[in-house]
Parts: sequence; C-alpha cells; structure tokens
Amino acid sequence: MKKCLIFFILLSCSIALRAQQKLTPVAAQSSINFIIRNFGFNTRGDLSGLKGKLYFDKNHLAQSSFDITVDVATINTGNSQRDKHLLAADYFDVAKYPAIRIAGKPVLNKEGKFLFQGTLTIKNITRVITFPFTLSAQNQGYLFEASFKINRLTYQVGNESAVLSDDLKVMLKVMAK
Repeated sequence: MKKCLIFFILLSCSIALRAQQKLTPVAAQSSINFIIRNFGFNTRGDLSGLKGKLYFDKNHLAQSSFDITVDVATINTGNSQRDKHLLAADYFDVAKYPAIRIAGKPVLNKEGKFLFQGTLTIKNITRVITFPFTLSAQNQGYLFEASFKINRLTYQVGNESAVLSDDLKVMLKVMAK
C-alpha cells in the first residue's frame, strides 16, 4: 500500500511538471517602455536585451514562475546625452549594476484576473512588487502584457528633483515561446 501511495505522488508530480511549459522571452518581439515627467513633459524611453526563463501553466499557477532580466546599457530615450547620464553612477550605475531583474509568480486574484507577485531588483535593491497582467496565446507562445508604476527613489535611481518626477510608469510586453 505504501509503495502504491508513493507511486501516485510521483506520478502526480510528473504530470504537473509536464503540463508546465518552460518558455524563453523572445527579445525581438518583446518591449519594455517607460514614461516619466521631466520638466513638465512626458519623457519616454525603452530598454531591450530581455533574457530569462518563464515556467508557466495557467491551470496550475502555483507551479509557475518568472525570472527575467533586462540589459540596462540598452536604455534609449531618444537623447544620447540623457542616455549617457542615465547610465552613470548617480542614476543606474550600469558599470556596477548591468541588469534589472524581475522574478516571481503569477496568481489569480478574487476577480479571476492574473497578478504578478514577486520582486523587482534595480541597483541591487530588491523590493516586493505586485501588478496585474494579461496573457494571450500567440504564435506557439504567450504574450504577457502589463503596466505598473514604481518610484525611482526607492531604487536610488537619481536624487530628489523639482523637475523630474519620482514616479514612472513601466509598460511590459513579453513574448515568450
């Protein structure tokens, strides 16, 4: 009887692991954009160089996880002088901290909508973050989309400023296959 119980437990674990899909972000089909107020105007930018792993099973979210990084050196605001300044020590300090990392798990909230719960690490400062996301099956993979706000000062990106907003909006589109 004991052997039978162990067999069923192992079989259940095996089936759950097979249902879970290991996905890899497709950098060319993904985007990370941001908007921040600077001198009263919206300044837009983006990051690229997306890497990582996603384990996803929408029917067993507890077994799913996301672990994605983005290359900070790819920051592009359309102004090369500003981009160079953002890479310097007083902002992202890309020489010391070359990547931004987001890791965690998807969950369903009470309304049946997907939420990401995990951590965001910028400049080796890790904070808990939760935000809603959508997903759609596309091209033999999934497109994950989300937008959320963060406070740049929480991650020691720049200093307090009368002209630069503390908060910025991040928009993610991650295609994973």
